[in-house]
Amino acid sequence: MEEEEYSSYPPVFRHIGGHSSAAHGGGGAILPSVDLPVVDFQDLRPAALGEICREWGIFRLVNHGIPPSLSRRLHDEAKRLISLPFELKQTRFAGDPVTYFFGTPAAASPSGESTGGLAEEFGAQSSAVARELFETLAEDLGLAGERRASSFSGAGKLLRLHRYPFSPLAGGHLGMDAHTDSSLLTLVSDGDVGGLQILHGGAWLAVDPLPGSLLVNLGDMMQAISDDQFKSVKHRVQASNGEERISICFFAFPPEDRPIRSSRYREFTYRDFKAKVQEDIQAVGFKVGLDRFRI
Repeated sequence: MEEEEYSSYPPVFRHIGGHSSAAHGGGGAILPSVDLPVVDFQDLRPAALGEICREWGIFRLVNHGIPPSLSRRLHDEAKRLISLPFELKQTRFAGDPVTYFFGTPAAASPSGESTGGLAEEFGAQSSAVARELFETLAEDLGLAGERRASSFSGAGKLLRLHRYPFSPLAGGHLGMDAHTDSSLLTLVSDGDVGGLQILHGGAWLAVDPLPGSLLVNLGDMMQAISDDQFKSVKHRVQASNGEERISICFFAFPPEDRPIRSSRYREFTYRDFKAKVQEDIQAVGFKVGLDRFRI
């Protein structure tokens, strides 16, 4: 590619695209691939879904009701916004809720204005799907009363557009490090470009795409609420050496100040959790997460 074709990348990454992998020994180890369990949203069964979440903590959701045309239009709009020159994005989105960012976990949701209302529509439909999934899992766990009602009612929501640039040197570069999500549930529209990897049974596995599906993974808050029955799956993203990956991620969080009570953790709120994560990132350079609250 010509240098100008990398103008949408942060300056520190632009040189990567102009070199061949042969010259730099690029390319990462090939991992075994996995087809994740597939769940039909129109046939949710608490026991079956609970079993998947105990074993995997992640699954593919089909027949979820979000129109393919909406996902496609939002992906197209995300690609258009992300493909703008880097310097223009910094200027254009300064102070805009789209919050163009690179390298920060503190991004806001894209605004309705910047995406023509598509983000708001996708977020609203994703929220409805996430609520139904949570209710199904709560039924499997036997959650009742205030504990069940307060975990999702008034929950926080965040929609992010993630871009993983392609490069001949992509093996080990320009992806996302291994982490768990802090959410209750995360819903991801990841199109047909692979790159996601999960830690399962002590080994890293490459997740195959399933166009039209939503990827659903459980986060730290769901693990805590479930008394560690469900697992917040550790995952990472490996950039492709031939195609850009753009994913649309919807995160559902518990209300910030509602107590989270568990037999495995001392009582805390999501606000407490966020504050401790930020402290750890500054002090030790990474998120420690739930272990900070474990009894």
